[in-house]
Amino acid sequence: MIARDSSLVSRLFHEPSAAAGSYIEYDLPVESTGDFELEIDVSTIVDNAVKGIVGLATANIPEHLMLCINSGQPKLYSDGQTPGQGTTNVADGKLWRLGLQRSGNNFIIKVNGSTEYTVAYADPSRLGKTYTIRVYGGQRNTSEANYYSWDGRAANFKYWNNGDKNTGQLIIDSPLDDDLNVGSAIANLANPSNPGTAYNLTSNDQAQWTKQGSTWVNGEDTMEIAYA
Repeated sequence: MIARDSSLVSRLFHEPSAAAGSYIEYDLPVESTGDFELEIDVSTIVDNAVKGIVGLATANIPEHLMLCINSGQPKLYSDGQTPGQGTTNVADGKLWRLGLQRSGNNFIIKVNGSTEYTVAYADPSRLGKTYTIRVYGGQRNTSEANYYSWDGRAANFKYWNNGDKNTGQLIIDSPLDDDLNVGSAIANLANPSNPGTAYNLTSNDQAQWTKQGSTWVNGEDTMEIAYA
């Protein structure tokens, strides 16, 4: 585990694998009966697969919510209840900040803090559940192990409950820089009693990166930061 000081310019990034079915699941389900907001930094590239960035699921497939990347653009996927898709290409290898906000029966999908698109949820009776939260791999219900896993990197996952990021309670705050050499526990700084657990992620699935200006650098590999 590296020190979590915002002034530091070096950190670990996990590198989840679609082939391995990598994902992180938080130990305790989250009751979200009202509004919420989440955000996460993501770096990946376009391919033909849907990438499940953050999944919220119950035991029932029709109730799931998944912030994903589809054909390079951000989308809220939820069993036909959320038409529409963004237009920004966020699968170009840069590090983008993606967000999902529930406001009543509407969802706001965000890129770098700005609204990408808004969609009305078709069947509000499916909302307001107790969700299992998963990062790196979406899920349609709690029994699926690695639905929509993907290749890339992620960092700085946050989840605010009962409001948005300005009014809600921060209940998950995970830098996602945990050293996988020392185990599979994923820290939650907002609530240490609800950490995440890494599945199908090993010490081979991480790398140390150094920040140089607006770019992260790992040897000859670079990852430009797309948000301010």
